Amino acid sequence: MAILKYARVSTEDQSLARQVAGEYDKLFTDKVSGATTSRDGLNELINYMREGDLVLIEHTDRLSRGGAGALETQLKVFSDAGVNVKFGNLADVIQAGTPMGSQNQFMLDLMASLDRQQRGKIREVAAQGIAVAKA
Repeated sequence: MAILKYARVSTEDQSLARQVAGEYDKLFTDKVSGATTSRDGLNELINYMREGDLVLIEHTDRLSRGGAGALETQLKVFSDAGVNVKFGNLADVIQAGTPMGSQNQFMLDLMASLDRQQRGKIREVAAQGIAVAKA
C-alpha cells in the first residue's frame, strides 16, 4: 500500500507548501483552477494509484469545486480503483468500495456545496476587480 498525496493551487503564483506537509510516498501536484476537470497531476495520480493505496488531499476543494456531483464523480474514480481517500477537513477515511456513512456523506455534500459557493464568490469579486481596473 502506498500513501499518495495530491495538492492543487489555482495559479502558478500560489505556493503548495501548506498542502505538501506530512509523510507520504509520492506527491502529485497541479497549479490550475479547481473548475478544470483535466489536470496533469491528477491524471498522473489516477494512472499511478493501485488497489489498496491511500490518497491524502488537504481539503475537498483541492479535488473539485464543481459541487457535490462533481466531487462524487471524482471520488468514484478512486473507489472503482479500490483506493481510499482521506481529506484533511473530514474526520474519516472514505473507504473504497464501502458505502459512506450518512454523516460522512452529509459532510462531503456540505463541503462540496460550500466549495462551489466559494468559487462563485471568487469569480464575482474577480469580475468586479477587472471592471474597476478598466474604468
